[in-house]
Amino acid sequence: MSTLKLPSPIISISSADLLDLIRSHCGQEVLDIVTAQKIPDIKTLLRVNDLFALVHLPTDEFRELKEKVAVQLHDGTWSVLIGFQARVDELMDAFREQARSDEHEYYSLSNTTSSVDHLTLSTDLLDKFPCLTSLIELCTELHTLSDRNDLSSLIEILNNICSNLTRSKNNFQYSNYIIQFAISLFIYSGQNAYRFVSLNVPGFLPSITTIKKRLKNSSFHMYEARFRFDAMRDYFVVNRCTFAFAAEDCTGVITKVTYDSMSNSFIGFITPLTHGQPLPDQYRTNSYAELQTWFEEKRKSSSINVHMLQPLLTTASDRIPSPLLLSAYGVDGTYTAEDVFNRWLWLYEEAKRKGVRILGFSTDCDSRYLRSMRIASGFFTSHIDRTFRNHADAFKINIPSHWHWFNLQSPQLCLFVQVRTLCTY
Repeated sequence: MSTLKLPSPIISISSADLLDLIRSHCGQEVLDIVTAQKIPDIKTLLRVNDLFALVHLPTDEFRELKEKVAVQLHDGTWSVLIGFQARVDELMDAFREQARSDEHEYYSLSNTTSSVDHLTLSTDLLDKFPCLTSLIELCTELHTLSDRNDLSSLIEILNNICSNLTRSKNNFQYSNYIIQFAISLFIYSGQNAYRFVSLNVPGFLPSITTIKKRLKNSSFHMYEARFRFDAMRDYFVVNRCTFAFAAEDCTGVITKVTYDSMSNSFIGFITPLTHGQPLPDQYRTNSYAELQTWFEEKRKSSSINVHMLQPLLTTASDRIPSPLLLSAYGVDGTYTAEDVFNRWLWLYEEAKRKGVRILGFSTDCDSRYLRSMRIASGFFTSHIDRTFRNHADAFKINIPSHWHWFNLQSPQLCLFVQVRTLCTY
């Protein structure tokens, strides 16, 4: 055995060197047997129990190879020549001994130092889990990178999955990052998509019950037709801004009535409006008869009206805050331009009381929104609404006298922008 010079670790030997070693020690005949059995590398060779298994196969397809290393007996079976068998056994024993020595050396180093340059895994483990090779290569590459921000989420997810799969299902644990990721996935994708991902990636996501409990106990909870003016004030204070641009738009929804335990009211009916202001908690009852009457007589909302606020920062700011969801409520398209106009004026005053100055409103091209814009701004109209024109916060636009084509009144309280969608904000 001392005459064999094997590389360490043995797993690092190349396929070309392996074939040269087999040829020089066992002969070309054995090399032909190895090649015919499609043994490409040392990992595969170490998993082979009998290198001459091909000789004993009941077929004449490899008869020429068999005759080189074995003899056929009277009963038709084949017996490998002792010389070839001895040299193969010697080489295989040397390979396995070197592999055990490499493994022993690795564990010895791992017990004396906290950092190892090489990781040795058994070939059986790599054969059963081929993804380990790719994972090790990925982690090795990440270890050499100075900027891993792009893959930080992936690393966190893989680490959490692997940790959970070593525990019992009743003891799964999730980091704060995974919890936040799961909540976002649940909100954006919905319950069915969340369940689909959870079932197919075990150990990755918390249960839907856990997510719903987190959402229920969180400080953020939307109540239909209630405007989050206090949350708006806090959000603008944190982001150190006092100006905002408001946006409002409707989108179609599936008509459905549900019960909201947080507000103890039913959601899905048309929200009543008073001077354009939606009235919250109008569908509270402890009577089944009254609830039945609502289902028979009240219209269900076919659209949801959403109000957003986009904070506006100075040019010196390096980050633009995300828009704030102010309110949402069900409508059916029966509101008027007067409702929209009164609601905007009310929103302006309520936001001002909380220290936020709304500079303008943005909507789509709905005729009621456009009419409200024209009335409020005096655009292509003979007069501007007095509440906007005579407001203490109104500013004045210096319009040159020769701009006869400029059909806009000089005093303005807000700016108005028509857009296709609220996604702009």
